Amino acid sequence: MKLKKIMLSMIAVTGLLSFQVKAQDNMPDIKSWPEASQMAAKEMMDKYGRPNETTPHMLVWYNNGPWKKTTIYDVETKHIFPVDHTDVMEQVIDHKVPANKFSALAEY
Repeated sequence: MKLKKIMLSMIAVTGLLSFQVKAQDNMPDIKSWPEASQMAAKEMMDKYGRPNETTPHMLVWYNNGPWKKTTIYDVETKHIFPVDHTDVMEQVIDHKVPANKFSALAEY
């Protein structure tokens, strides 16, 4: 039974590794993406190289510069604050929050 679990784990890890390599080899054609998405994708590729993951609708980099994750989407999300604009990029960082501040942050 233990051997089966180990084998299944090895298969799962192998599958994940092969997916990641495959994702880098299968770059989507971003020529049909909005201009803002194309510009952001080009800038990120110029700065950080090819993305770690791709789908037909997004490009993802991990641990690029100060960012834990950067995602470029093929859809523009409109915002009006502080001025009218659209977003195509999401960036993530780790930020430690003191335990006594968590409730206030969760309410936000």
